[in-house]
Amino acid sequence: MSESPSPPQTLEKNLEHLEHIVGQLEKGDLDLEKGIKLFEEGIIIYKSCRKQIDHFEKKINKLTEGLKEERVEID
Repeated sequence: MSESPSPPQTLEKNLEHLEHIVGQLEKGDLDLEKGIKLFEEGIIIYKSCRKQIDHFEKKINKLTEGLKEERVEID
C-alpha cells in the first residue's frame, strides 16, 4: 500500500523544519547514513521553500505591476 502525499506545509513551518535539520547536522554527532538522509531531506525542504518564495514574489509583482505608473496627487 502506498502512502498518501502529505499536505504542503506553510513556508514558516518548512523554514522551521529546515533550521532544525541544520542544527542537527551542525552538531556533527550523527552517523554518516543518518547525516546523509537529513541532508537529503533538507535539500527537498529547501526546494519547496524556494518554490513557495518564487510563487509569492510573482504574486507580489503581479499585484504591484500597475502601481509604478500611478501617482497620487495631494492637494
